[in-house]
Formats: sequence, C-alpha cells, structure tokens
Amino acid sequence: MSRKRPWWIWGAIGATFIAQAKSIVTFFKFGQAGGAILSMAVSIGAYTLFAPFELAVGVVLLLLVHELGHAIAAKYRGLPVSAPIFIPLVGALILMKRHPRNAETEAFIALGGPVLGSLCSAVLYALGHALAVPLFVALAHIGFLFNLINLLPIRPLDGGKIVVAVTRWLWLAGLVGGLLGVYYLQSYLLMLLWLIFAWELLRKWLRRKQRSERYSTRARAVIAEERVTPELLPLIFGAVTPELPFTTYSGLDGRQTVEFCREEIGLQEKVHLPRQSIVHRVYVDKTERQMRDGLIELAIRCQIEWTPYENDVYYDVPAAKRWLYGAVYAALTIFLCFMLYALHRTWIVRT
Repeated sequence: MSRKRPWWIWGAIGATFIAQAKSIVTFFKFGQAGGAILSMAVSIGAYTLFAPFELAVGVVLLLLVHELGHAIAAKYRGLPVSAPIFIPLVGALILMKRHPRNAETEAFIALGGPVLGSLCSAVLYALGHALAVPLFVALAHIGFLFNLINLLPIRPLDGGKIVVAVTRWLWLAGLVGGLLGVYYLQSYLLMLLWLIFAWELLRKWLRRKQRSERYSTRARAVIAEERVTPELLPLIFGAVTPELPFTTYSGLDGRQTVEFCREEIGLQEKVHLPRQSIVHRVYVDKTERQMRDGLIELAIRCQIEWTPYENDVYYDVPAAKRWLYGAVYAALTIFLCFMLYALHRTWIVRT
C-alpha cells in the first residue's frame, strides 16, 4: 500500500489550521518557545509530504540541535538570541538581538552549529550501527551532509561566516565550491544562495573601487509658511544653497541616523541611512508651496551626502586565532567528508 497521502487530507489540515487561527495566536502569546514549537510542527508536516513521519521528526530535531549550537555559542559570548525559527522545507535559524563586534565572535557563533550538529550525527551513526537501527543511520547521513553543505564558504551559510576569521579570500573558493554543490545536489535553494552571495561579492568589490564616490539620500519636511522670516527666504528658495547643522549616531540595532534642523523655521528631521556611512553635509535642495487644510505650507527637500564606511577593523583577528579557526574548520570538513565516504562504502557493501 502506498505511503503517499491524498492531497485532500492536506487541504483538510490546512482548513483546520485556518479555523483554529485564534487559538494559534493565543498559543504564540506564550512567548518564543510557543512560536518555536509551532514552527517545528509545521516543518514536520511539510517534510512528511516527502518522507515518513519518523524521518521528518528526526530531521527537524537535527535542525534544532544545529541551531542550539549557535545559541549556546552566542550565549557564551554574551549575545542574546531568539528561539529557533523553523522554515518548512528550507531549514531553521536563530536571530541575534545584537550583532557581533568583530569577525572572531561571528566565526565562533557560526562554528557552534556545525560542531554540535556533527557531534549529534556521529552519535546517531554509532547508535545506528551498534543497535542496528536503519533510521539512526539515515538521520546520521542527513546530518553529515547538511552540516557539510553549511560549511561551504558562502554567506549566509555558516562556512561563509567562519572563514572571515581565517581569510576572506576563501570566499572566492566558495564561488567555485558553491557551483559544484549546485551541480551535484541539483538544489535550487543552494543555487539561490550562491547567486545572492556572488552578487554581494560583486557589490563589495565595486564599493572598494568606488570608495571615494559620494552618495546622496533625500529627506522631506513640511513647515508652515508663516514661520519663515524675510531674512530666511533667500536661503530657502535657492538664492544660496544653505547647509544644515546635523548630528549622526548609530543605535544598538546597527542603523545609522542623521538628525538635522533649522531652528528658525522649526525644521527638525530624522533620516535612517541604508548602511554605516561617513556623512559629509546636509543641505536644502528644493522647496515648493502646497495647500493643506486651507493653509499654505512649504515642502522642503533636503539632500544628505555620504560615503559608505568600510570597517576593516572588524576583520582584524590575531594570527594565532586565524590558524586555530582554520585548523578547526579544515578538521571538521575532513571529518564530515570521511563520514559520508564511510556511509557510502557501507551502503555499497550491503547492497
């Protein structure tokens, strides 16, 4: 008898999910753990479309162990993280509430997932052979392969974050290795990640080539016309190009904000820049009159000139730690390749 379930069953499950939406929202109010458990359940349901239920549960638990490795490493370095979020048929992730301050911390957190995930897969491999449980061996194979793919030096995979503590030149190896992975695995998801990574590398190269080029961001403010004194009219209407005093700062979320004002007319605005930058000047670019609620107002368009800031200090890692991360990265990669080879040879002998 076929193990495939008819599609009307999944339609019924979906209808039940929608009908219980209110209860689901209440469940989410229990906090991050509730959201993690619900996303795990949804992922298990998605994986059962292609695999037996027990294998689907095992895969989701492997993903959980991998993400817990990241969470433990982040907590060890004092960085708060969210509960794991499972994305059906894609994987899982945790969100850091504060970004690492240097490449070494980023690599340490990225390494936690593959290390704990590989250790768990090795335990499953040993138990599967010792107890003659094919399910454990199959899960070990999936775990080894998943963690090996994650070690490809491609952002946003773990390997792409680990190699920043070794050398960013390994990103170029990731371009080649990623293409080979796409070819052999025939994975559309991996192909998408590779394309995003290649585009980001191109953007980084272009930014380094054009680091001296200035960019601009527009801001718009509206003020009542009666607040404008005759002395300010030449400034506002373009007889000269007035520069505005400004301050700039970055919040804990990493976003840079520019505040500028002209106290005489009550102009005070905040603008969030698209990335960390060096702000050169803020000036009035254009003004126009407009009617609103029977009152005449001035719409003032301002320009913010800025240059992208490249924090190369972020990538400063002591030589001893570079060698350490490089050795751990290479050893873990070799171990996973060896275990996959051993599994493949065992399968050939048994078949």
